[in-house]
Amino acid sequence: MALKRNIIYTFFTQFPVILLKFLAGVIITRLIGAEGKGIYTIFTANTELLALFLSLSANTGITYFLSTESIAKSKVIGLTFYTFLFSAIIGVLIVFLPMSYEELLFPEGYDSIIFKLYLLISFVFTISNNLFSGIFQGYKLYSVINKTTIINAVLSVIIFGALILTDVANIFKSPLNNVLFYSLVIYILNTLIWLWYYIRLIKLPPSLNIAIRTDAYDFYKYIGLGHISNVLNYFNYRLDIWFVNSYHGLEQLGLYSLAVNVSQILLIASVPITQVLFPYLSEEKERLKKLKLAAFFSRVNTFCLVLGLLAMYFTGEYFIPIVYGEEFSGSVFAFDIMLFAALFRGLTRIFSIFHASENKVIYNLVATIIGFVATVVFNIVLIPKYGIIGAAISSLVTYFAIFAFVYYMTLVKGKGLKLGYFIPIKADFHQLIRILKYGKK
Repeated sequence: MALKRNIIYTFFTQFPVILLKFLAGVIITRLIGAEGKGIYTIFTANTELLALFLSLSANTGITYFLSTESIAKSKVIGLTFYTFLFSAIIGVLIVFLPMSYEELLFPEGYDSIIFKLYLLISFVFTISNNLFSGIFQGYKLYSVINKTTIINAVLSVIIFGALILTDVANIFKSPLNNVLFYSLVIYILNTLIWLWYYIRLIKLPPSLNIAIRTDAYDFYKYIGLGHISNVLNYFNYRLDIWFVNSYHGLEQLGLYSLAVNVSQILLIASVPITQVLFPYLSEEKERLKKLKLAAFFSRVNTFCLVLGLLAMYFTGEYFIPIVYGEEFSGSVFAFDIMLFAALFRGLTRIFSIFHASENKVIYNLVATIIGFVATVVFNIVLIPKYGIIGAAISSLVTYFAIFAFVYYMTLVKGKGLKLGYFIPIKADFHQLIRILKYGKK
């Protein structure tokens, strides 16, 4: 079965990618230290924030409509192009027009024209990469996605490794400025790789003749609710960063961001499963088959998450100080809590894409609103007094609340069917062994 083969291959691609990204992250952290890590985190978070806001979460709609073909593929590509133009123009205005929110976009002392250009260019190429990824997912070209992901990770290690091993690659005196510059180079190279594969394999020119009342309406209606959900979910993920920085400073932010980033390794199985599963669920018309497919992969996902959580929980207190240095030993307790937050985040992903494939993104939106309220309330209550531990607890409560709602709505859609979404059964392991051994169901 192509679906399961694609998931297995994408899953095993994640191992070298996670290892390489982890290595690049260690190198960056060693280069810039805890305070530099805090500044780098703010720039990264704001790049992602601008990309998320202005891309309108179009990559999900691109994948959905290319899979269902309810809009002509050339028109989907045309809508992608228009979305990119809109995003780039608004991005220029946001970054360069003097506004009161400028202090939120740039750390103190890092608001010169150079850093504004960095934020703008990194944002534009981040959007490009996200949109290309949605196109290739819609075409189910996972071999291209996997290759591009690996190439990007290898480039990161080579470039940042050169920074720490030799002075030849240093363009600026500041290690942080060098890291920001080469991060930008990696964004640009990534976009060029996507473009090369698109020209070589898809070869479809965009149709710019879009019917407003049908094509554009259907496309933007679908992504609209999902976009609101994604924006709120981003705040669920990043609001604590701003609270920690505001109340406890850049050094504590550096410790917290490390705990958050390392805990995301737990999602090594969830990401490829949901990335590949979504277009297949979208094209499946029979709900019972959808539910059974979602249940199977939810059990596999749960098994991988729990196994990973146990391994990371019992090794984290040794692993973090050894790899990142004693300077980051203060991250360990927050890391332990964030592992459980990541567990619920990973469990949620299967149910979220099931609802998206049913064109019921409203359920995901409601769940995210619940999570956002929890984030705001618990951040206000916990972070000023308990610092990064309070931030980690707030994240745990938030992701559990989101999980509980989307899971409940899946049960409602299943009308009481007992499909078993969490505990693996013997047949699951037999099926996985067959896929690994023979490459088919």
